[in-house]
Amino acid sequence: MRKLKLSVVVTTYGREANLVRLIESFQDSCREIELEMVVVSSDSPQSEKILGLERYDFVKVICLGDREPGQPRKRSLYFYENLGIQEATGDWVLITNDDTWLAGDFEASLTEQSKNADVLV
Repeated sequence: MRKLKLSVVVTTYGREANLVRLIESFQDSCREIELEMVVVSSDSPQSEKILGLERYDFVKVICLGDREPGQPRKRSLYFYENLGIQEATGDWVLITNDDTWLAGDFEASLTEQSKNADVLV
């Protein structure tokens, strides 16, 4: 039987420590499902934050150019999320924020719920 593939889409700007915590919580929680994370960032492609993501082989990064601190987004949050969704290749797509993380039995819950559902909210 083929493994379930989960694509996680996260938009981000700044907050490097939060993003790393999120990525590592998914990495630690998803052992039996295939994981893909699509990070859509307004950070500079040359920032330490973005360059540091290269160590995660399941993370794809979409950089949309530099944004100065305090400068508002050039487009809506939904525009950025939709870019990530377009790049996602998983059976399931989860959209989350860069300041969240997983705890507990996320993988078991997702696997069980995915057996009988077309959409999970």
